[in-house]
Amino acid sequence: QMTGRSRLGTLVTSKSGSWTFVSAVTEGIRTAIDTQRSAKLNVRGDLPPEYFTETTKNVFEQPNDGGVYKFKDYAPAVFRHLRYLFGVDDDSYLNSVGTQDGISEIHTS
Repeated sequence: QMTGRSRLGTLVTSKSGSWTFVSAVTEGIRTAIDTQRSAKLNVRGDLPPEYFTETTKNVFEQPNDGGVYKFKDYAPAVFRHLRYLFGVDDDSYLNSVGTQDGISEIHTS
């Protein structure tokens, strides 16, 4: 086990070594979903080819450590469409990422 890192698959809380990283990734996912919601993207039917190469970038500051984090979302409309096809709505997807009380470690390698 590496210093400052929680064991893979364990619940990460504000006392965990991975909290800052995992909460930054979670915030990036939440921001991406909120952006897609506000754009009112139509995820039904065929997607235009440009949706498959689209990327969005978000930069935000984490209040718990003051660090600035960058989050890049690849093909957000395509992945939202896939979630729609498999019956996963935005709220269910966000709940699977984690709650305020703790989130599962996100595997990054």
